[in-house]
Amino acid sequence: MCRYQELEAADSGSYQLLEGSHLEDALSTWSQYADESVSEATLTQLQHKLEQCKRRRDQLKTTHDRLTIHHSALADQIAQLADISTYSKTRLQQAVEQIQVDNSNVSPSHVHC
Repeated sequence: MCRYQELEAADSGSYQLLEGSHLEDALSTWSQYADESVSEATLTQLQHKLEQCKRRRDQLKTTHDRLTIHHSALADQIAQLADISTYSKTRLQQAVEQIQVDNSNVSPSHVHC
């Protein structure tokens, strides 16, 4: 089996997938010992595919970073809303208690009709 076919088999999942510097090292080593049957065009095509994968990886990292920042901002807003909710519940409870005190202070004998 020629080296190109071995890489194709690896791409189909029969071997552990290589990425990043491991893939670059493998391609470099492979190109040094490549079979005569592999053309320069094939090697160029593989290098082009590697560059595409690198660009896609960089895009995904950027998206991940943006989502992380967005998640942090949302978590901060949720925490602030929780504080506001707690404060509002406390104020509501105080108002209810004050109304109960006011109602108990008003006796039926003080009401003039």
